[in-house]
This record gives sequence, C-alpha cells and structure tokens, in this order.
Amino acid sequence: MAQAAVTALRLYGVAAVESGQATSLTEGTTLVHYRALAAIVEPATYSVSSLPVEETDRYFSVLEEAYEHSAVLPAPPGTIFQSQATLTRWLELHYFTLTEALSVIEGHSAARVSITMHAEAGNGDTEAHKSFAALAA
Repeated sequence: MAQAAVTALRLYGVAAVESGQATSLTEGTTLVHYRALAAIVEPATYSVSSLPVEETDRYFSVLEEAYEHSAVLPAPPGTIFQSQATLTRWLELHYFTLTEALSVIEGHSAARVSITMHAEAGNGDTEAHKSFAALAA
C-alpha cells in the first residue's frame, strides 16, 4: 500500500472568510477553509524554523496584505502544521475561540509607527532626545 505525499503548511494567520468566497488573500498563499474561518497558509518543509530575516519579512507582508481583505488573527511566526488534515482538525477544535476572537478585532485597525531622529539633530539637544524616546516607548 503506497502512502500519499504529505505537504507541511506554514500558517500565517486565521481570517474570517466564508467558505468558497476566496481561494487566497495574498499572493503565494492559499486558504484552508473550515466553516466561516480560513487559515492563510503556504507549503513548507516540516522542520523547526530558525526565522531568518527573509521569512520574518514575508510573514509581515503576508499579514499586512491579508488584513486589507479581512480581519486576521496572526499566528506566531514560524508555525508549521504537518498536514492539511492536522490544520483542519486544529481549526475544528478551536473554532469557537477563534470565531470569538475575530469578532472582537473585526472593524478595528492597527498601525505601526517608527520614530527616528537624524544624527545631526540629536547631538546637542538631549532633552529633545529624551522626549522622542519617551514618545516612542
């Protein structure tokens, strides 16, 4: 009896998407549907991820693009499921918790702000530097 090849899946997040509504929210990913939820995934090797800079950048870009289309609960970076069946079972087990969490964040938005100071502006003005550091914190 031959065994079917198993493809591991890298999970980026879970979105509120009706079944059949979309096949993908971002380029290079697919959706694994379970009722009103969909896991945003892409094929990956089943191994411990060291999260190099390229993977981290990809993680953020996928989530940002997906958030433009739907509310998204991000998965911890580097989360990999052994198979689609395992992921579907996980979605089934946590369906009500995930649905409730998505209903809480739906309609809310987030922003990322980065404050930097030019080197020449911060040389003599330590009070301004402290003020910007407090604002950034």
